[in-house]
Amino acid sequence: VTLCEGYYIVLNGGFVMFVEGTISLTEVLRLLHIRTLTAAFSPVLLGATFAMYQYEPYESIPVIIFHLVLLLLTVLIAQGATNVWNEYHDFASGLDLGQTVGNSGSITKQNVSPRIVKKIGIYMLGGALILGILLSMLTTLWLIPIGLLCITIAYCYSGGPYPISRTPFGELASGFAMGFAIVMIAAFLWAGRIHWGMMIPAIPSTVLIGLILQCNSLRDMVNDAQHGRKTLPIIIGRDNTLQVMAISYTLIFAFHITLQSCFFC
Repeated sequence: VTLCEGYYIVLNGGFVMFVEGTISLTEVLRLLHIRTLTAAFSPVLLGATFAMYQYEPYESIPVIIFHLVLLLLTVLIAQGATNVWNEYHDFASGLDLGQTVGNSGSITKQNVSPRIVKKIGIYMLGGALILGILLSMLTTLWLIPIGLLCITIAYCYSGGPYPISRTPFGELASGFAMGFAIVMIAAFLWAGRIHWGMMIPAIPSTVLIGLILQCNSLRDMVNDAQHGRKTLPIIIGRDNTLQVMAISYTLIFAFHITLQSCFFC
């Protein structure tokens, strides 16, 4: 939301931040890629719903819901920060110049300052870190190393000297951080313990999140190859990528049906 020339406001999980520059609320929302946030809150809902039906709550329901809301806010902010960082580093590497879909175009098309975009990413990562630490203090300190690992993956996915998104391991990293870890944490917050049955939603979620990134890489493989990226579709080719995706969907369905049958028998 533009306040005046030279400053704007970003609403970040209840935090109000003033950043040098000007940007509209529309551009902020475009930077966050709102449509992609379903991949962030879906694992939270999946893990929490599964645990609710399978395990007794270890604390009062209002307390658990509060913890889950904190987790949801942390995850949404972290995912938004990842999208912002991806926008900034795609511009910095020149990738946006030849890309017509997938990016918001805030820098290349709307003339938003790269410095502003970078600051938004920094503040959002900081907000996610603060909320994650608060959640850990209210539940268990074991969430701190797990959360730090996930936030590190969120940053290194697009940032750093060797971004994960430019390698064949982008799907694996995002699948673990957004799929497996989030589902397990959400289920833990309800049950107060880790149980092998939580793998039933966690493993399919891991693969499905990875497949979302694989779809993106498949769409962008020509432009990515021109900029020196070595994503999985570039390495194995378009046809093999489609086969991997088809096999993965089939195995997920078979895994879910088989393991669920054993778990409930």
